[in-house]
Amino acid sequence: MAKYGEFGHLFATALSANDSTRKEPLGAKRYEYDATNGGVKVYRYVAVASDTTVANGTVLTYTDAYHTTVTSDISDTGQNAAAGVGIGTGTAGYYVWIQSGGYHSALKTNGDDDIAKYATLIVDPTTDGVCDSVASGTAPTHRILGYAVAADDDTANTVAAYLTIDN
Repeated sequence: MAKYGEFGHLFATALSANDSTRKEPLGAKRYEYDATNGGVKVYRYVAVASDTTVANGTVLTYTDAYHTTVTSDISDTGQNAAAGVGIGTGTAGYYVWIQSGGYHSALKTNGDDDIAKYATLIVDPTTDGVCDSVASGTAPTHRILGYAVAADDDTANTVAAYLTIDN
């Protein structure tokens, strides 16, 4: 089945792309139906910063105002530049798809083991590539990644989440 994005664009690359040269428009959004969990997942085609590698569940932020380059290094950017999470392997300086909307089964957490179901998720300000939470009912002070759909997995330091950056 063909995968379409904004304005009916048919994408040439798979979501698992790890391209050494750009093959899609940077910042392009891609929408795909999630047959397992329902709803739609949203993806963006981005450049990976030269000092970053991406793995599934790595929390990423934008390094530029155009939302085309991502990093997991929180010192290169800030909490309000939340971009999404890695969905596969991304090599430093390459081009990949990241997820910015919909269900993701395993966002990396900061290991505090305190994320409850329905907690608001934000970029952790002190640890690279992970999320932290704001208790349900508490107003977050930074851009929201999404919300937890279950309590965090303390052993794996991950949390299932519904991303809302591009929804």
